[in-house]
Amino acid sequence: MTDENLIRKLKSDEIKIHIFISKTTNKFNNFLDGAGLNPKSDKFTWHCNNKFEYHKIINVKHEKPPLLIFDRISSAQSITEVISEFCEYEKLFFNGKKLITPHEGNTLRNKRVGLIAMPKSGSSWLKAAFENALLSDDYRCFGGSWAHGEGQQLSIPVFSSFINRGGLMKSHISPTKFNQKVLEDGLSRCPDFKLILHLRDPRQALVSWIKFEDKMKGPLKTYLHSKKEYNVQDKFEYFYQVFYLTMVDFIQGWSELLDSSQLISNTLITTQEELKNHPQSLNEKLSNWIGLSPGNLAIDEKPVEGELHFRKGRTDEWKGFFSKEQINKLNQVLPVAIREKFLWE
Repeated sequence: MTDENLIRKLKSDEIKIHIFISKTTNKFNNFLDGAGLNPKSDKFTWHCNNKFEYHKIINVKHEKPPLLIFDRISSAQSITEVISEFCEYEKLFFNGKKLITPHEGNTLRNKRVGLIAMPKSGSSWLKAAFENALLSDDYRCFGGSWAHGEGQQLSIPVFSSFINRGGLMKSHISPTKFNQKVLEDGLSRCPDFKLILHLRDPRQALVSWIKFEDKMKGPLKTYLHSKKEYNVQDKFEYFYQVFYLTMVDFIQGWSELLDSSQLISNTLITTQEELKNHPQSLNEKLSNWIGLSPGNLAIDEKPVEGELHFRKGRTDEWKGFFSKEQINKLNQVLPVAIREKFLWE
């Protein structure tokens, strides 16, 4: 059928849209719902081969041919491609929860948010929520590793691009004078640049890291230590040196840097404990800080098991995980003032 005949048919007929899906996700369900194709509707019929088909009648009142013909969507990559194609076609944005207008989308994409987070603090979950809310992929504005030398340092060219264009910058950058100067330069160029410092009780983060070590593969595991097997005590001693002391320095360093820097007025400090125990309150706090609708950010939604986090985010596991001697060793280097400031027992 020629384009001209197709357009004529679209003007006169009702068009059936068929969707065949072999794998669905919360993100795709939200997209279908926003597009008026609610997967929870009884109009969906499941087939024995685990695929379902949906017929939607659309009255076409313009010359734009239908796009929603999805066939065998079976992977996260293809789902993302379908969403991207549909949004480009309809001149809309999708923030992981709903379809939004170009005006609202351009406003969101013009925001600049820097998330400086401790490793093992729920930062992957926050990053995904911010990427969706800001309609922006994370700018990798740093080089280096938190576990080596002076830690992660900002890249001036990439950071400059981030300030110019807007979006999200998530990192574990160290509290160095260099990073402070780069951030302050960015703030002078863009007074609306918002920073979030996200921390976690390092004693619980150490538990999480020891557990995470069992799942590490490839270059990261090779980089951190040899492939020999460690018993529990070996792991404690090793990661006490490599991880715990580094995190105590990270927390204390950023706390002192912000207290003596102009950055403090543009920085919100949050904790993993808030994320775990008071997600709705934290969602509202972050949304107000950035200037978002709380429904757009939605960090208070329960993560899907195994997708964006490795464990359950517990806050008090360390008390029963470490021995009394180990706890005393951890507490000796974690200042009481820091524990009191962030309400860590």
